[in-house]
Amino acid sequence: MFHIIFEKAAIEDMSGNDTSTIGGANRFQEGEKMENAYTKAFLITAPFVLIMILVSLNKCKSMSGTIDVLKFGMCLAASFLLVPILRTLHEIIHALCYPKNKIKKIYMNNKTKCCFVCCDAIVSKKRYIFINIAPAIVLGAVPYMVWLLLADKWSLEAGLTVLFMTWYMVLMSMIDFLNIWNAMMQVPNHAYIFNKGMHSYWINDRK
Repeated sequence: MFHIIFEKAAIEDMSGNDTSTIGGANRFQEGEKMENAYTKAFLITAPFVLIMILVSLNKCKSMSGTIDVLKFGMCLAASFLLVPILRTLHEIIHALCYPKNKIKKIYMNNKTKCCFVCCDAIVSKKRYIFINIAPAIVLGAVPYMVWLLLADKWSLEAGLTVLFMTWYMVLMSMIDFLNIWNAMMQVPNHAYIFNKGMHSYWINDRK
């Protein structure tokens, strides 16, 4: 089960690059400030989006038809309008990947429009990575592969709208990619991971 909670509270700062603990747990080294984390997350994610764009441009060269500037702008706008819905779905996918007997809370900051899931479940490193990558696969990679296979059969307008949406969804997952990077670089394979607020922690044994 999970609850959707709308909050206006500001997201806390990373408050240093320390290794503070909770009951012996080791906090991820996430960066000194939230801005640093976002910068690192963007640098990790940008190459994937760039590859998608380059492959898309190559695919578009083989497609027939033309589209004027107005229709192009309308496709861009339509994909942007879908973002709030897809952002919520992104977080719901995260929530559904946690153990079903745990309560998941989806926080939506009305000021920053930032969303995140809170769940106190202690999960394995592999499951933590799966939880973080799932939305990018479901909302980004899979629709992108469908576009590559079927774009020739769609109208240019529909195809471009879906294409822009896939780029957004992968880019929107950049904090998830940062979490995956931190887990791979900092957490032993046998360890378990849990979240508390905006931070992730790892422990050697699940209590």
